[in-house]
Amino acid sequence: MRVLLISYRWPAQVGPSGPGLTRRLEEALTRYYPDRIRLASAYMDMAEAGSSVEPGKEGSAPAARTGTGVRFEQDGILYYPLRTDLGAGSGTACWEESKKLLLDVVEDFRPDLVQCFGTEWPYGAIAENLSVPVLIHMMGFLNIYYDSLDMVRGYSRGLDREPGSPPAGAENRPGGGAPGRSAGILRRAKEIPMLRAGFRGLRTGFRALGTGIQAKMEGKMDDRSCWPGSAGEQQAGGQDSTGMIRMGGKSLRPEEVYAAFERRVMKANRYFMGRTAWDRNIVRYYADDAVYFHVPELMKPGILEAAGRWRYKNTGKLRLLTISSADDRKGNEIILRTGLLLKNLIGLDFCWRVAGAREFFPFFENRTGIRCADARVELLGPIGQDQIVRELVEADLFIHPSIMDNSPNSVCEAQLVGCPVIASNVGGTPQIVEDGKTGFLYPYNEPHTLAFLIAGLYGKEALLTNLSRRETAMAAERHDPAKIADLQVRVYEEILEDYEKKKQGGKSAASDPRRNKERQGDRDQADLEADPLHS
Repeated sequence: MRVLLISYRWPAQVGPSGPGLTRRLEEALTRYYPDRIRLASAYMDMAEAGSSVEPGKEGSAPAARTGTGVRFEQDGILYYPLRTDLGAGSGTACWEESKKLLLDVVEDFRPDLVQCFGTEWPYGAIAENLSVPVLIHMMGFLNIYYDSLDMVRGYSRGLDREPGSPPAGAENRPGGGAPGRSAGILRRAKEIPMLRAGFRGLRTGFRALGTGIQAKMEGKMDDRSCWPGSAGEQQAGGQDSTGMIRMGGKSLRPEEVYAAFERRVMKANRYFMGRTAWDRNIVRYYADDAVYFHVPELMKPGILEAAGRWRYKNTGKLRLLTISSADDRKGNEIILRTGLLLKNLIGLDFCWRVAGAREFFPFFENRTGIRCADARVELLGPIGQDQIVRELVEADLFIHPSIMDNSPNSVCEAQLVGCPVIASNVGGTPQIVEDGKTGFLYPYNEPHTLAFLIAGLYGKEALLTNLSRRETAMAAERHDPAKIADLQVRVYEEILEDYEKKKQGGKSAASDPRRNKERQGDRDQADLEADPLHS
């Protein structure tokens, strides 16, 4: 079986934090199914991507020229670096150009199936032009994340506001000032990994406004008809003084353009895989005639090796830990407010170590009037895989206060190591944390509830030790790489069967409407575990 993976960065480029999601899948499939799966991977290889691979180096197959540039083989995987911006595109490096390059890859590799990682980037729309099935690996979801970001930033999308007027509360956004200015949203996007590359493309791609986009805003085209960088891009137009996008006489925030294209990706595809009831429902309501597969996430090898290493400690000073990207969605305000309550109201002796981008906290310090030092919050900055393990082992509690998430890997990592987890009850987290058994849940916007929960667990050695054992056992079972690889291959096989029978006008188990209804219905976690392939 020939499988083409499409992702944003070169998967084999492993940084301090360990291998990324695509690389973990590559390693699992080549380890457990080297004779059944032939893998290729297409990825963005722009200068800022930092790729330093030299095709033809020792251990690689001889380099070959393709329509994408240089193709090379490493670790048994055929790699296709694309000299284009897979985020949104800028100048000639737009989605239309990216699509042509991806189609060249498909022509060269001739896959039986294509797997795309995430709906946040446009490459899932390649399904519109292929005669082989495409599987979308659900990650985040911008249409929902943007609403959550609006809530925490303190301003509204304002779809009903007057054209040209800035969003309400724009002065309260992180960084301050109006969007588009030096401290506005486009600058903030540099600090949000999920959006950084995409907004970089929008910043340049909207210097000229396409007639196709104008037609979209005037209701003459559907969501599939245009994207920054499309054929009509040469017309005049672009951002106004507030950073809004002027389209067909209307003002639109960049996020709204991204959200529209994400909806296009959802409607272009039939096959999706995810891990939670949250992303299952996204597929149910945003995709047409969809088939959803439940596949747990693969974890980093260094985390798997540290499974069960946490032990209860009685040092007299509670050590709290949060590991995340620390962007606007990750509950920075809750951390500050809860820390102050633990210090002043409860009088707890503690420290709260927060790993992630430091630059987001000044905004929330200004908005709350609470400094990190006053709340006993220590900002660690980004940390690597080895330090993640050390921090988890040394912590007393792991706190995940995100205002929106799907299946946060940091929570899964804490559970594997055995550090007791307290997480906000949002998104897909309830499928990761079973309240009172493999962690604790609290309402995301209630710092008092979180503070009371932390204080109530202080000194409870037997309770925390038993919880640690349960969560480690559960997480080790859930993230077993051999089982996940087997499940992934079975997903591929069923997709190919379904696709072929659908193409011939027949039906398979996957395409049976009654089974689709069962898959996409509201079933609890026990049902998912009983039938892990379908949900």
